[in-house]
Amino acid sequence: MKCNTIRQEVRFSYDIVKGSLKNRYNKTTELSKDIFQTITERIHDNKIDIADIVYAMEKNMPEQKPVKVIPKKNQDIFEGASDYIEKKGQYVGQTIEIPVVRGKLPLKSLPVYMHELTHVLDILFNPKYTARSIKMEQKHLYDKKYSHCIDNTLYKAEKYNTLQEKEDLLNKRKSEIKNWISGKKPDEKLDCIQEAKNYLEKELKAYKSEGTFHKKMKANGLEVQENQFEDEAHEYLFEEKIELLKDLGKEIVKKERKRNLQKRQNNTGIEQKRG
Repeated sequence: MKCNTIRQEVRFSYDIVKGSLKNRYNKTTELSKDIFQTITERIHDNKIDIADIVYAMEKNMPEQKPVKVIPKKNQDIFEGASDYIEKKGQYVGQTIEIPVVRGKLPLKSLPVYMHELTHVLDILFNPKYTARSIKMEQKHLYDKKYSHCIDNTLYKAEKYNTLQEKEDLLNKRKSEIKNWISGKKPDEKLDCIQEAKNYLEKELKAYKSEGTFHKKMKANGLEVQENQFEDEAHEYLFEEKIELLKDLGKEIVKKERKRNLQKRQNNTGIEQKRG
């Protein structure tokens, strides 16, 4: 990543994104609903043309942004993905990967698309996410330990039966996160903690969106997969892990402030001796 600039291709204009976090989340939610409504008006034989998905975004977006919809064959119909498009070390757009059968999105997979769309809109409405990602790339913090922590700690479905088991599990996850950031400088540790928190916040919103549209489809008599997308975010303990990361961040800041205070006191003592 060669540049700190958040290009206009991956953010909405200030007039659109200004306001509180809650306000931006509400805008993301409303825009998702509008795009969903347009798509459902163009369903044929329980399938959706990719062109109709693109049309729905173009019709409802407050500004046109490069979002490439990528059809994926031979993929589980309940799996999708999204990512930045990089060119010459800069983010210049986003992708949404969706499962297709004979070139069309199965209606049952529509909540998957809404999940990935939420990620894309979340980034457009919240440039801070892109800013942090740029910073992580510049500092080469997207390493193997980061990927391992994502796969085995943060984005991991959890199983427990009692509150004590849940507490023990979260303490284990805390130790794993500490292991991930061990050996890094204090500012790098904070960057990693903030990136992890951003990651979970985005996933939490995307899963909530997925569940919302699944229920809406079911209520409207559209074809859905029974019991799919029902409170999946709860399985991952996203909210609890977000609070855990906040606490870890506070611990790092407190420790660094104490270290700096001790350093200033030591320097003052040296100066007094010299005097």
